[in-house]
Amino acid sequence: MISNVTADVYSPEPDQIREALVEQLVSPVLWVDSMNRVIRDGHRLFVEAGPGKVLTGLMRDINREVKMVTAQDPDGVATLRALRSESTA
Repeated sequence: MISNVTADVYSPEPDQIREALVEQLVSPVLWVDSMNRVIRDGHRLFVEAGPGKVLTGLMRDINREVKMVTAQDPDGVATLRALRSESTA
């Protein structure tokens, strides 16, 4: 898991996780930095669950090479299942 405050991986220490979560409540979100970190870590498929496509749009501004799927309706869920099947084949 990536902290949106630091754009870095959370510490495995429970006290540090608690501190980071409190900090996240009162700090700006480093969304671009966080997403770039996840991309640098090798992730290429992103799923937006729920209504709307705000995060999908933001990700297009960050990196157009990654795959975005919105799972807000049956068509989106079917697309996600198809992509998952392709990646496990």
